[in-house]
Amino acid sequence: MLFGQVHECWTIFETERLEVREIKESDLPALFALYEKPGAADFIEPLFSYEEELAYTRDYITKIYGFYGYGMWVIIQKETGNLIGRVGFDDRTTEETGRILELGFMIDPDLWRQGYATEACTASIDYAFTTLDEEVVSCLVHPQNTASKDFLKTLGFSYREDVHLSRGDFEWWELFRSK
Repeated sequence: MLFGQVHECWTIFETERLEVREIKESDLPALFALYEKPGAADFIEPLFSYEEELAYTRDYITKIYGFYGYGMWVIIQKETGNLIGRVGFDDRTTEETGRILELGFMIDPDLWRQGYATEACTASIDYAFTTLDEEVVSCLVHPQNTASKDFLKTLGFSYREDVHLSRGDFEWWELFRSK
């Protein structure tokens, strides 16, 4: 796919219970409802106003998916067809970290501790190592986000170091591809 090319929304992968696919404009109402749930977005960047988020999503679909071939995707629960979260990657380059592939994720708080995050993140990590041919996946985690840090440990991530970025202070966690 070429930068700026418009295409139908692609399914990235499926798991037993989930479909992970690119975002569509029609996902925005469900996404806003998800972000409004207590605890859902405590440690992640908020959405813009609806009109700004719509414009951002349109640009994201054509520019990010089209340029990188990956990005942040939505998680659809197969059984219900509902949007239950997000998972995917941001290509981050900072003076402090250099270029990293950053895994991001969120799951509807009503569905926490049911294995959905594990299912989505494990498949995403496999995608990064096999399809994207990455050697390492990173996570930048807010220092107070103990739940995410504990979760990353269960996925096999290791703490690397504290980093100060323009958007705040984070703990840098890494998972290396097995040889």
